[in-house]
Amino acid sequence: MDAQPGNLEETKTDVVVTTSEDGENVYASDKSWTDLLIEESIIRNLHLKSWLKPTFIQGAAIPTIMKGRNIVAQSKNGTGKTGAFVIGSLSMIDKDFPPLQAICISHTRELNQQNYNVYLSIANETGISVGIIQKGDRDIPRCHVLCTTQGSLLKLLKEKEPRVFDNVKVIVYDEADMMFQHEDNIRIIREVRKRLRDTQQVLFSATFDEKVMKFINEQIPNPVTIRIENVEDLTLENVDQYVIQCEHQQKFNTVVDIVRRVPFRMCIIFCNTKDYIHRLHQHLGAQGFRAHVIAAGIVDESVRDEVIKKIQGGDVSILLSTNVLSRGVDFRLVSLVINMDPPTYKEGEVFLPDPVTYLHRVGRTGRYGRRGVAVNLVTNAESQTVFRTIQEYYHKAMSGTTIDALVQRMEEVKADYNV
Repeated sequence: MDAQPGNLEETKTDVVVTTSEDGENVYASDKSWTDLLIEESIIRNLHLKSWLKPTFIQGAAIPTIMKGRNIVAQSKNGTGKTGAFVIGSLSMIDKDFPPLQAICISHTRELNQQNYNVYLSIANETGISVGIIQKGDRDIPRCHVLCTTQGSLLKLLKEKEPRVFDNVKVIVYDEADMMFQHEDNIRIIREVRKRLRDTQQVLFSATFDEKVMKFINEQIPNPVTIRIENVEDLTLENVDQYVIQCEHQQKFNTVVDIVRRVPFRMCIIFCNTKDYIHRLHQHLGAQGFRAHVIAAGIVDESVRDEVIKKIQGGDVSILLSTNVLSRGVDFRLVSLVINMDPPTYKEGEVFLPDPVTYLHRVGRTGRYGRRGVAVNLVTNAESQTVFRTIQEYYHKAMSGTTIDALVQRMEEVKADYNV
């Protein structure tokens, strides 16, 4: 099954719809951590992360998770989804009871590592232990919360003594829409559901298309659905979106001009193919720019892990990637996103515009109330048509710009990233 964009489908039971109309601030809740009945040991760690109060999605979702309800939660990028499911699931743990009690499933190893790190930081010195399963691991660490990918979890369920999972009471699916788009993952999740039938199901993502919602309605009993807004309203208001016209053979030089002249804290450049990333990486290097790459088939997993650490330490300024990083990975210093190619998906022999992937690519910047900038390179009628379709899908115009104007705009947003 090829990934497809689509509209959000209503569930028919226990729907909670929250909107950002009438000036509602989706980045802030009117509740405090104490109002949400979060333990003091967890609150201390939240304050250490400068999470002084819940975001809007956290204020809505955490109490529902703590009630033990199945939940489907959708909120746009940078509004605190990760914190919502981490805090909610940690609040379900009986720290005096040693067995495994919660599992967080991610669709990529990078997202798995990121979620593990967030769990670790919030569970620090609370008495709650957190473990991770990575590719090739054969043993389950002794822990209350386990972070894993869907494939690794199924392998463990088949190979290990089933009683290891007897006390699991909550399963979290992060970026659930991406996870459920592929037939192999749907099969895996069905197997997981059979073996962990009575567990609470918690699903989070920025978008849920119709096929995913159909699967959820069939497989997840009586979910509470929490939305901040409809998919069509996910316009990334904190991101200025621009189009730069150039000849196809000048795309690499245009990117060089941008990274040479534009002041950015960190830039992610998305390409549709590994070959294109490889050639762009070589071109940037020849022009004296050090760019890092995260893309399967170009760098091995150990190198990818090192790049992630460098990014988290603020030591990467230019990152090249395919869609492997367009979903879920939170790099807070990204002030600029460049789309070398318009995002598309394949249906039969035809490539069609993919607004959902565009949303997640561009959503790597403009997070947590900061401003961000996205630049889309348009080289021919085909790419122009793709970006026009995406504009129509989100009812949001992309302004034409020049590099000179881009320099001026990035100077204005630079202060948001002086951290």
